[in-house]
Amino acid sequence: MYRLLSGRYVVIIRQKQNAFFLTTLLLLNWYAMHKSSPVINPVVVLRKEFDDWAVLFNPDTAEAVGINPVGVEVWEMLARHQDMDSILSFLRQTYSEVPETLASEIDLFVAKLAEHGFVGYEVDHRD
Repeated sequence: MYRLLSGRYVVIIRQKQNAFFLTTLLLLNWYAMHKSSPVINPVVVLRKEFDDWAVLFNPDTAEAVGINPVGVEVWEMLARHQDMDSILSFLRQTYSEVPETLASEIDLFVAKLAEHGFVGYEVDHRD
């Protein structure tokens, strides 16, 4: 069973006798309870600008969001399937004067991206 969380919902995809069943459940802090790994939406496009900022564009929803250089680093690490601990470790080693609230700020950033469909949360849970 694979779970892909996006926004406020968790979508559960099950394969049973070569058929897929889709169930949608209200999220209600599912991510916080299970600490699943965020994954980027494969249709989202990252366009880097000259000043190290970037624009994320989701052609499915026509939504776009500007992200700062730290957000670009997080996005690129998510694209390389890095987990949150690796991302936090990298940011602490790369940047000076990292706030103690870094973990919660990155969690909030990723949650906001998920809310708008730029990322989801995937958990491989085999029944």
